[in-house]
Amino acid sequence: DNTMWGGVVGDDGWQSLRLGGHDSVGEAFVDFQTGLLRLKRRGVALAIASKNDELVALEAIDNHDQMVLAKDDFVNWRINWGDKALNIAEMIDELNIGHQSVVFLDDNPHERTRVREALPDVLVPEWPEDPIDYPRALAKLKCFDQTHVSTEDRQRTTMYADENKRQQLKNSIASLDDWIRDLGIRVEVARLSGVNAERATQLLNKTNQMNLSTRR
Repeated sequence: DNTMWGGVVGDDGWQSLRLGGHDSVGEAFVDFQTGLLRLKRRGVALAIASKNDELVALEAIDNHDQMVLAKDDFVNWRINWGDKALNIAEMIDELNIGHQSVVFLDDNPHERTRVREALPDVLVPEWPEDPIDYPRALAKLKCFDQTHVSTEDRQRTTMYADENKRQQLKNSIASLDDWIRDLGIRVEVARLSGVNAERATQLLNKTNQMNLSTRR
């Protein structure tokens, strides 16, 4: 509400949201969502932390004809009336990423302050009061800049969805050996080359497991 679209969906109904149409504010929300979709295609994983009724919010995402983002564009969501900071922390644990890799965007200054205090490693930029400024504010954020976008980056949302399926399978199988066997894991070994050097560099910069010196 008032971050991805204008209005409160639980009060106004998804049909009355300000999103697209012959409305400068509605168009600004469309432009903002388009910017988020562009980031997703570059490998930035999107998630939702919203104080709302889940069915009502998802209904808006599914049915509003001006929605740019679909449910499949999000790797996770917490849509409830609980503490956003706690919800974000739970999603971070589920996605198995570091807090320093997370950016939280919200129109409510109280929510931004709460997340800053509870999750100090999460980046919480100040956000404009006027939705017309949202697309420009998103474009100005330097935290998403990267020198190279790999094939794996573009497939990141799908990779998170696959990981979620693997964890669901793990929870349904009693034996760890059976789980690993059912995954059908295949390992391919290749020499470092011009084809895979950039991806290898990404992986080296993400882990210290094989790099005891921590030098990149």
